[in-house]
Amino acid sequence: MEKFVSILIKHGGKWNSSGKYVDFEMEGILYDTSTLYTGLVNSIVTQLNIEENLNSVEIKYIVSEMCPPIKIHNDVGVKVYLDQMRVNLDFFTKYPLCITLKDCGQYNECHRVIVNDIINSDVRLSQNNIDLYSNNSIRLIGMDLDGVVNDNNEVDNDIICDHSNLFVAENNIYNNKETLKEVMRHVGLVEKFSFRVARCNSSNYHLHCISKSCSWMMRASSLNKSSLFKVRKYIAQHTCCVRERVYARRQGITDVVAVLIMDNYIDPSKVYTPKDVADDMLKLHGVSLTYIQAWRAKEKAVKLVRGDPAESYARLPGYFYILEQTYPGSVLKIKRNEDDTFLYAFVALEACIRGWEYCRPIVVVDGAALKCSYGGTMLTASTLDPGGHILPLAYAIVDSENDASWTWFFEQFREAYGVRQNMCFM
Repeated sequence: MEKFVSILIKHGGKWNSSGKYVDFEMEGILYDTSTLYTGLVNSIVTQLNIEENLNSVEIKYIVSEMCPPIKIHNDVGVKVYLDQMRVNLDFFTKYPLCITLKDCGQYNECHRVIVNDIINSDVRLSQNNIDLYSNNSIRLIGMDLDGVVNDNNEVDNDIICDHSNLFVAENNIYNNKETLKEVMRHVGLVEKFSFRVARCNSSNYHLHCISKSCSWMMRASSLNKSSLFKVRKYIAQHTCCVRERVYARRQGITDVVAVLIMDNYIDPSKVYTPKDVADDMLKLHGVSLTYIQAWRAKEKAVKLVRGDPAESYARLPGYFYILEQTYPGSVLKIKRNEDDTFLYAFVALEACIRGWEYCRPIVVVDGAALKCSYGGTMLTASTLDPGGHILPLAYAIVDSENDASWTWFFEQFREAYGVRQNMCFM
């Protein structure tokens, strides 16, 4: 690779809650690749005409909107970036470096702020009498335009997204409040205690032990009005007696268990019964469940993995559209009730329709009850092909085996397959 390379940089901007760098200016630098991280920082501060140390300059770049920004903080990060630049011809314009300055209050006792003056186009340091709302002030490090302390630099901590991460400590940052709530419910389940919600809104989540005399508590709040939640204070030690904190279980234990066991229902062929749920919870977590609690936890886990059965009916039109596009010539019908809810569905694929003309005109029909949340019956029609193998002709989902459903099924079958001489139904 060449000794000197051109790198595009964005500066003067900020990171929003979606992980995008906005409100920035762009410049280019000429960088000596042999100087690695120290030389890169020096090239940046020289180009921007600022006096900062290595620790106050933060360098990131975005490779995908689906991934968080990649931070460069040492020589290895620089080497990875340069290696990608070598193999990608459009790397210069596609992956510019995003430059931000950390809160200089942690590096200066004077708590100075850095202001980019539009009129003079220079960067100056000021200690007092700064007009935070002036049109000339476009970037304040460590403070937003509302005068609120900006703790975005804390987001450098690992953001916790995993519900099963039960290590709770002060300064932990979670991707949203729901994750934090699930983690705390898991902690209560595993450690066998109950808590009460003292405060819960869009920006705060406070918990206390169920015993009012206990010191256990957790306080968390959002970071800069974003979806991220940070644990501000956490006292893990209980000062109440065991009986007092486990006597009343206010948290929905089945909801917590459902999240813990949901991985067991990803594979439809795996059999995992309520008894297995109760046995595993007792063995792994020391939690005793009744059969009905285990059954409810199983139902909720299946719904988390496979979705709500009621919602699946709303997807039938889309499924039939894909079938029609994939197998042109198929006969696909849906019948609804007067209130526009599902009643019947009929499917006859084009390949089966073409194969019917080579088979004997004998059709075997049957019905089978469906074991699901909403019941129903599946009606089927099949025949034997010339090789003596079963050829499925059509199937339908109906409410039950009755005159109306069978009549509708045969009407759709006649539309798909017509009428043949000496045709027989069994």
